[in-house]
Amino acid sequence: MPLLTWAAISIGVVTGVMLSWFGYQSGLFNGSATTGWPKRGLVIFVTHPETVVNIQERTGKNFTVGRTSKNGSLSIPDLPAGLYRLTLSAPGRIPVVKDVELDPEQAVVLGFPQRINLPAEY
Repeated sequence: MPLLTWAAISIGVVTGVMLSWFGYQSGLFNGSATTGWPKRGLVIFVTHPETVVNIQERTGKNFTVGRTSKNGSLSIPDLPAGLYRLTLSAPGRIPVVKDVELDPEQAVVLGFPQRINLPAEY
């Protein structure tokens, strides 16, 4: 092959690697994993399966939303925008409390790509 062809191939490979690296670092590739997420509400990812999710509204009213699935995820698409305090708990684990403000225009995702860890009790 002529030298010009090898140079063009090399430039294409280097450019592709650089674009892939920048896309990964900026989070562009996370979009493929988020296509199943709701347009609004709350999505939670935790390390411990079947974690109990309790939500406290700004008014102080508490209610248990449910449990995460066996893979540690929970989607609550119909949760209205506002301020909430979440308590995530599981047997043998220290509860984790998170304050979150839900946006009326887009889903809020907690624990992605790094899942929320519930530390083991001692």
